[in-house]
Amino acid sequence: MLAALGVVFAVWLLLRLWPVLLVIVAALMLVGALNPLVERLERRGMRRGWGIFVVFFAMVAVVGAFAAFTMPAFVTQISSFVEQFPQKQAATADRLEHMRFFAPLGRSLRETNPADLVAKAEHAAIAYGPKGIELGAYVLSAVFLAL
Repeated sequence: MLAALGVVFAVWLLLRLWPVLLVIVAALMLVGALNPLVERLERRGMRRGWGIFVVFFAMVAVVGAFAAFTMPAFVTQISSFVEQFPQKQAATADRLEHMRFFAPLGRSLRETNPADLVAKAEHAAIAYGPKGIELGAYVLSAVFLAL
């Protein structure tokens, strides 16, 4: 009976600590990936602290540059999609209605009001916003643990 209770407690504890364990594993993977670069800088005469700073600064710069180059294009594509949505919705509904198996889906798509879809998207963004912030905090935690 005690063994069963111990197993139940261990599973409960594992489920509670799962996000923390994932952050630790991600930090260890980051350390494993970046440590060879730091060691290479050390072999060239740089102190370890400065090597870590240079590698992490370069990593942050690469991620920042990637975001700076991709985010404007992403925003442009999203705004273009929103502007063209009614035409694309009608075209997709036409194509689906001409296929016997997908005709009901095409009729349903044609009857769907774009304003309803926008409202659902807003609701989903509000509902999942805190999860996105939580994920960002986990990523930052993993980076700082790796440091």
